[in-house]
Amino acid sequence: MKHIIALFAVVLAFCGLAEAQTQTEPIEIVKKNGHTYYYLNGEHKSIKELKTVMMCDPIAYVDIYMARRYDLAAKITGYTGASFLGTFLLYNLSKAMFQYKPTETLQMLSYGVFGLGLGLSVDGIIYSIVAGHKAKKAIGIYNSRVQPTSFWDSHDLKVGFTGNGVGVAFCF
Repeated sequence: MKHIIALFAVVLAFCGLAEAQTQTEPIEIVKKNGHTYYYLNGEHKSIKELKTVMMCDPIAYVDIYMARRYDLAAKITGYTGASFLGTFLLYNLSKAMFQYKPTETLQMLSYGVFGLGLGLSVDGIIYSIVAGHKAKKAIGIYNSRVQPTSFWDSHDLKVGFTGNGVGVAFCF
């Protein structure tokens, strides 16, 4: 009786491990209109969502984690730089519309805002490029480890009673 219980425990443990979810679909990268889109099972995923998907692969997770950080830095610096550039353009537009003659200090300050905005915008672009490269590397690592099919698609394990007692049949 102990042998049968041990056999069932081993078979159930093996079946539980073998039936664990394995990713069968690779992550696809689609570049469209200057943007990069990531698709998993036909659904659009952000880098944040890909980070949760790749938690099971430690090597890919490190790269997607860094990609997420660079993406966040790109958004912060890009939006800040764009707001400074917008401030500079709005200042010059209002100066031209109302024929305002600014002082030399104010004019130099506006050029400083322009330089700061341009520098932050360029930094945002660079961070965005680095984030894309890191995400592409992480997806490549993740996709290389994806199982094309699960083990049980081509194999069959049957447990049942035979004339001599409990039997296990493994068909492949």
